[in-house]
Amino acid sequence: MTTGSLRTDPADPALADATPTDPAMPAVPGRHRIAGPPPGWAAPPPGPLPPGPVGHPSGHPRRRGIAAVAAVAIAAAALGGGVGGFVGYEAAATGVVAAPAAAGTVAQVAQKVLPSVVQLQGSSSEGSGVVLSADGLILTNDHVVAGAGGGLTALFQDGGTAPVTVVGSDPAADLAVVRARGVSGLTPADVGTSAGLQVGQQVLAVGSPLGLTGTVTSGIVSALDRPVTPGGHVVVAAGSAPVSAIQTDAAINPGNSGGPLVDMQGRVVGINTAIATLGRAGSGQAGSIGLGFAIPIDEVMQLVGRLASQNG
Repeated sequence: MTTGSLRTDPADPALADATPTDPAMPAVPGRHRIAGPPPGWAAPPPGPLPPGPVGHPSGHPRRRGIAAVAAVAIAAAALGGGVGGFVGYEAAATGVVAAPAAAGTVAQVAQKVLPSVVQLQGSSSEGSGVVLSADGLILTNDHVVAGAGGGLTALFQDGGTAPVTVVGSDPAADLAVVRARGVSGLTPADVGTSAGLQVGQQVLAVGSPLGLTGTVTSGIVSALDRPVTPGGHVVVAAGSAPVSAIQTDAAINPGNSGGPLVDMQGRVVGINTAIATLGRAGSGQAGSIGLGFAIPIDEVMQLVGRLASQNG
């Protein structure tokens, strides 16, 4: 995978969307031509986290003065704008001890993976990350750290928090490695391989959609080798190649970016990075429609060592 130059400054503009580039891919919404204007490719606009509760979707979409055309936006899934509102919830302790999950079930995989997934919180956006080492190295998307608007905080599954610094990032690959400071004894994720993935294989997406830490969704590998190129506010370096992404119908929403896509052995096979949504960026319609995209872990791991050595 050819990438642009590395950068380590999280204040650079976010890579806020990813765009399918191969016109011969009709399975990706917006690839075939229909009557009306061409689809627009954009990302949710940056902005502060909205304070109000999530509203119910409108029952009557606005009518267009032209033929009805679904504008499909490939939007980076970091929680940095375009979200209907802040979702608040309170966990109630029940005192009930859960029974061990059966081997090979979604519950068993979730129990294995959740301790290795963190929520990354910034002043204007949120995302997810995958623990790489017991002493705090975390893998995420570049657009998560670039859109954070300053200081980052890691929120762990046990409720603990730690300040985060960016170690290294690659905007063209939409990958970054960060370090949670002052931590030890974390549970590193089990990194697998994406080479043997098959269409129809069951997978789970884990992360913090809409700020809801520790969310697990289930689906399948819908397609392989979908050409998705990071874009948005930062121009990808000339000569950079699109990512041959994993397409999945496991629900991926704003806030899932940087979290893992895992197989039924709990091994990371991809890093969730983008979704296709109905409606243009900023329309408030961003959300899962069953078309999510993850960077294959084999491509990710080719860069991780270099990123992790940027600032130690």
